Amino acid sequence: KKELYVSLFQTAVLLLFNSVDIGCCLSSSEISERTGLTQNDLNTTLLSLSMGKVKVLLRQAASTPSSSSSSTEEADKQAKPTTATKEISKDDKFSFNKDFTYKLVRIKITSIQLKETVEEQQKTTDGVFQDRQYQAFFN
Repeated sequence: KKELYVSLFQTAVLLLFNSVDIGCCLSSSEISERTGLTQNDLNTTLLSLSMGKVKVLLRQAASTPSSSSSSTEEADKQAKPTTATKEISKDDKFSFNKDFTYKLVRIKITSIQLKETVEEQQKTTDGVFQDRQYQAFFN
């Protein structure tokens, strides 16, 4: 028996797996529809549950169909393994990790911090500057 300490979004996603059979998969788009999370929040949540230190969910990356078996080897050489990337496709499938084990009873699953884009960094910097612009210090 384990105690998971998770965020609200992580809880919403994990509760979806209570209503499906063990071993059954839910796609990223199905999870998005059922939880109502934005794509950015959903990606962060799914990454933290499936690719963090504690893997409660198993991720099956969406496969691209190939036209012939001879080109499969070439496609495998050129394709990047999507299970190692931090990009989640709408067709990626997730299932509960029925073989989950962890040495501790209480497990805290932290959210993965995604890198900010240049625009987001500039917006944050401008906001901090605006907040600090009119501060006065009195003794």
